[in-house]
Amino acid sequence: MPIASRNSVFPRSGAGPLYWNIYGWPFPHIAAIPEDEWKADIDWLARDLAPHGYTMACTDGWIEGSSRTTEHGYVISYTLSGHEATGYARMAGEDQSVTFSVEAPRAGTYRLDLRYHALQAARLTLGVERPDRTVVTPPRPLAFGPTSNRWSTPSGRIRLDRGKNLVVLMRTAGDSGSIALNYVDIG
Repeated sequence: MPIASRNSVFPRSGAGPLYWNIYGWPFPHIAAIPEDEWKADIDWLARDLAPHGYTMACTDGWIEGSSRTTEHGYVISYTLSGHEATGYARMAGEDQSVTFSVEAPRAGTYRLDLRYHALQAARLTLGVERPDRTVVTPPRPLAFGPTSNRWSTPSGRIRLDRGKNLVVLMRTAGDSGSIALNYVDIG
């Protein structure tokens, strides 16, 4: 059950409405609130909070210029502060992976920037292989620290072969935690 907070707005003409907001769901999930969750929350608000003066459920702060909505105004994607609205990959379950194809002008070590968000510390596995599955950089654990509800972009190093490389970030049985991966930059 959601936790209610007694939010109120004070316009020039007096107190505004008491309302409940959705932050309790999107923050830990780093995702837009699903429609079935919204319905359950609105039903709860009408049943348990309306008798105490609550008259509104809001998405305060989640609808902005880079958020996408339907023609009726329903949010279908949102952004966090500093997010480019290009989407992200959520790495939360075992056997999930994201693969990036990178064309390297020469064999060598390159800078690797991973922009991510994590509420708690997480560990994933990073490796590099050629398109024929020849290993370039053996899989190794990669630690992600908590980011306090903002995006972080730590830098590291990665070895690439000349030509096409497949950079694979995966969550194996030995990994833990959950991250939202916004982008990978190799330079």
